[in-house]
Amino acid sequence: MNRRLHWLERALSLAIFGLVLFQMYQSTKVGVTPRGTAAREALQHLHISNGLTILALLIPRLWLWAKLPRPPRPTRVPPAADDLARGCSLALYLTLAGFCITGPMFAWTEGHSTSWFGALTAPSLLPESYRLSVTFGYLHSALGFLVIYLFVASVLVALWQALRYRIGPWRMLPAMSWGGSGAVDLAKTPVGWRVAHAASLAVILAVSAYTPYQIFGVVPFTTSKQLVASGPPPAVDPYLNVGVAPELSTQSQQDFMWCRFCHSFEQSGPHAVGPNLHRVFGRRAASAPGFYYSQAFVEAGESGLVWDEDTINTLIADPEKFLDGRHRMRYKPITDAEERRQIVAALKVATQ
Repeated sequence: MNRRLHWLERALSLAIFGLVLFQMYQSTKVGVTPRGTAAREALQHLHISNGLTILALLIPRLWLWAKLPRPPRPTRVPPAADDLARGCSLALYLTLAGFCITGPMFAWTEGHSTSWFGALTAPSLLPESYRLSVTFGYLHSALGFLVIYLFVASVLVALWQALRYRIGPWRMLPAMSWGGSGAVDLAKTPVGWRVAHAASLAVILAVSAYTPYQIFGVVPFTTSKQLVASGPPPAVDPYLNVGVAPELSTQSQQDFMWCRFCHSFEQSGPHAVGPNLHRVFGRRAASAPGFYYSQAFVEAGESGLVWDEDTINTLIADPEKFLDGRHRMRYKPITDAEERRQIVAALKVATQ
């Protein structure tokens, strides 16, 4: 019986590993597809369905982990090293489960339905809420980075143990036998090694929690509430003579696509990582209703900063220098003046 369960365990591991690789690839496609488009909706639907499939496979996989007897460790491997290798694998599976659980939660708070390839639809357990979407979006993102970091840590542990103890590193791979012939695990891991393993995991957790802020500038909670009055409308409508969208170079098109990753442009569009930018030209900084800005943008708006071609051009020329970098917008400097001109013009057409 145990032999069959071990083969089932290996099959589940291999299926999970393959689906996770596909999910990571598909996540990159979602990120560069404009919000509000049919292509984005289709990718999100596939993303959620695939995540639910992974979760469905993880449940029996974790049950087998708890039910099956611990395999013998290779004779040359000390208990502390074997515990570390198994701990990396277990942490990776548990993190994947958390990642797949927070995905639907994030979708619900953004007002999306959660279904498995359209065949089964889960009832929404959380209300649509910008505040909740900020929290669950950050948690989902942090767990995604934790999956990556734990995977890297597992590979490094496998390679180190292969060199140090002269064993095959593939024992940590999906569908491979864990130990083979070896010693029964009677010896216990010393307390010092347990503390070191826990400290290493704590460092990985901390780095994973910080990464979404470092890369995207998002925080796991709403910060400075929008305090800036919209101010009087400009004397001349900035959108009065807007023409057709300019032809974008390949690089400008790529950079403009990332604008759509963080912002929506349509009227009454949702806030995302950044605020909705509908009719942003002529608008005072930090005045989009319902968005929670950094204190730097709140202070700038109260001081009279208005978004126009010049201020937006200055911002994207070097975001880290704009307002001394005290805001949360993260993007590389766009140093080419012609590229900035194209992006600003395209933004004006898209947000009118």
